[in-house]
Amino acid sequence: MKKLITLSFLALASVTVMAQRNATGIPAGPLRAFQNGSSRSVAIDTIGPSSFYSTGANCQITNYVIDTSAGFPGGFTCGDNVYGDKEKAQYFYPGYYWNGGIYGNITVTDVLFLFSQKGLENLVNATSSASIYSATQFPSAGPGASLGTSATLTTNQIDTTGNFTDYHFSTPVAVPGAFFASLVLPVGDTVGLYSSVDGCVEADTLAWEKWSDNSWNPFDLAAASNGWGIEIDMAIFPVLSVTFNAGVLNTADINLHPVFPNPASHEATLNFALRNNRQVTIEVYDMSGKMVASLNEGLMKAGIYNKTIDVNQLSNGVYMVSINAGTSKAISKLTVAH
Repeated sequence: MKKLITLSFLALASVTVMAQRNATGIPAGPLRAFQNGSSRSVAIDTIGPSSFYSTGANCQITNYVIDTSAGFPGGFTCGDNVYGDKEKAQYFYPGYYWNGGIYGNITVTDVLFLFSQKGLENLVNATSSASIYSATQFPSAGPGASLGTSATLTTNQIDTTGNFTDYHFSTPVAVPGAFFASLVLPVGDTVGLYSSVDGCVEADTLAWEKWSDNSWNPFDLAAASNGWGIEIDMAIFPVLSVTFNAGVLNTADINLHPVFPNPASHEATLNFALRNNRQVTIEVYDMSGKMVASLNEGLMKAGIYNKTIDVNQLSNGVYMVSINAGTSKAISKLTVAH
């Protein structure tokens, strides 16, 4: 049976949905949930598909549902459906520029999902979870070995009002590089994720799904092979904890030495080099994820720089200092001890 879909566009005010299965209404204007990218700190950094931060006219957020014109029962392309799909997964490579150029020792602490709809089937209130899978440098190989699974949530705990639903890993999952983050779908209930529209992607074959036969298949698998035949990104946002050893941290545009002195009592100095002309901001976060200082350096030319940070107003403790240059980010840990 070929997978057939109907497209339901998400507008800022309302959405018309066809063939929904006993689900709550789609929220109005959830674009606010990811307009500004990360809502977490640079120490605990949220990444997501670049299509969800695009301002292009052709990059809209939508909800795909199953075409019922031929009598099929329905369900969601990015969720539970008549085909018995088990998981929906999105590829991530933190070091790639579209994920912010994040480097270091990375663990996944949570995965945030943006759900469009949910439905309790016969009052089941089933459970769902998030999983992390290994991946190669290129997404075309699909998800590999399972690396970890989050705590479960019931369908009643899933948010469909435009806020993220957070699946937490009691033990953070170490990822050596590229990885897949998946939603393990509830059995007995119906949930659906938002996605980008067909063609609004940074790269091909980033979205995958596990079929009822436990095989992994990409969303762009041709309809002739029983696939959807579409290129999309799903509203899946891993939360990363990033640490690194002392020494030089290199990203695509930044070469950053550790903050000095460290600990610092009055001021700390950042020594870094830019490989290209970039708009630069320097941000300081405490370990709860709150930004406590921000410096907009404007356009800086390629070269070597020393920048001083006044820490007199900061309380004793550990902070993360982030230098953002274009799409690259470099991070250094700072301890304040007055």
